[in-house]
Amino acid sequence: MVKCNIRIFILVSLLAGCSTYSKSQCNQFDWQKQGAKHAEYGWTFEGSKDHFQHHCTLEHEIPVDQTALKKGYQRGLKNFCTPGNAQVFASKGGVYQNTCPANLEKSFLKPYTEGMNIHYTNKIEALEDEIQFLQQRISELEAQNAELSSRSL
Repeated sequence: MVKCNIRIFILVSLLAGCSTYSKSQCNQFDWQKQGAKHAEYGWTFEGSKDHFQHHCTLEHEIPVDQTALKKGYQRGLKNFCTPGNAQVFASKGGVYQNTCPANLEKSFLKPYTEGMNIHYTNKIEALEDEIQFLQQRISELEAQNAELSSRSL
């Protein structure tokens, strides 16, 4: 019975700790800044809105100022949808979610593609290095096994 109560306490404690923001944080948010920040991270507006509705509205009953969030989001897209950011974002593995407006997307996509090529080239090189290491390790273990086998004969 005690073990069961401890498990329930731990589960409730973990679930209670899932909120990303406190009620105070939600009350003090500058929704324009939050929208801009999420746009600059490459989020969709819907993703940003849903995020705050879950963590502020559902958890703390703090409404999201969607007009201010959208205004900030649009401002943030101007920073996100630049050729310089496109390559950096992609080279770090960022996934573009078609968030840039048409007038900015054209200049965004080419450097984004170049950045993705860098990202995947780096991943391939890392995997090739890992394969080489594992092949060497297999050879070492096979040699050790052969040596041990020859001793036992």
